[in-house]
Amino acid sequence: MTILRQKLIDELTLCNYSPKTVELYVYYVACLARFHSRSPDLLSEDEIRQWLLHLIRDKRCAPSTLNVAVGALRFFYGRILKIPLVDVTSMLPRPKRQKRLPSVLSPGQIQRLILDQRLHPRHRTWFMTAYATGLRVSELCHLRVSDILKERRQLRVSQGKGR
Repeated sequence: MTILRQKLIDELTLCNYSPKTVELYVYYVACLARFHSRSPDLLSEDEIRQWLLHLIRDKRCAPSTLNVAVGALRFFYGRILKIPLVDVTSMLPRPKRQKRLPSVLSPGQIQRLILDQRLHPRHRTWFMTAYATGLRVSELCHLRVSDILKERRQLRVSQGKGR
């Protein structure tokens, strides 16, 4: 393992990044180095941009994937190589995400879904709870009987987004 890679892992761990984020940041910095067959601290701004364009044009990466790659490079160049933040920000712009509107079911569609006789009672309960509370799927999956506060007519969400 190279010194720069170990420094990156140590710094990410000190900043309390999740193990998956550490893995992805190390992966994208390594991909950049592999693309140019040189250490990432020796690359110019143009070479970094070439790699980002390669991800967009050739690999057809989604904007969210590019944002992770840009985040990894910003962290690496800003925190590990100590390049001033202004230079890193101008060198690595964040791609814009495409805005999509959510599809919203009408009250009639919801009613038909809930009243469908082919639906298992457990699934009906999940749909009704999700619709009534606005919970995310992961939050709904983590619900326990002990999370129901019957006297207060509330649900406690213990594993919500951001924990």
